[in-house]
Amino acid sequence: PPIIGLGKHLYNNRARFRTILAEELGHHFTTVGNNIPKRYYHYADRLIVSRSEYHALKWAATHLIPWECLCKAVNHGIKERWELANYFDVTEKLIEFRLKLPDIDPIKIYRSDLC
Repeated sequence: PPIIGLGKHLYNNRARFRTILAEELGHHFTTVGNNIPKRYYHYADRLIVSRSEYHALKWAATHLIPWECLCKAVNHGIKERWELANYFDVTEKLIEFRLKLPDIDPIKIYRSDLC
């Protein structure tokens, strides 16, 4: 069975723990094959790893910060990145990544009738 190993130091920071665990689960659900980092890379290998990292992070962001919940949070006045990170209990970096995903429409997010 698959195993995800996480350092004990992550238990002290819930938001970081949730973010990293979700990204690792994203690897499980979106990556095929073995992408364990190697010492020497060819350019093609780096592209595959970059792609798998993007897909895993995208999986984590869309599962921990669903569009509908993000829209409702913004419409309730939670607009700063740090506020959104606290609200969703994730890191600010994951919030930044989520806000850059293509399903985010800046016009729709401020219109509560479209959420």
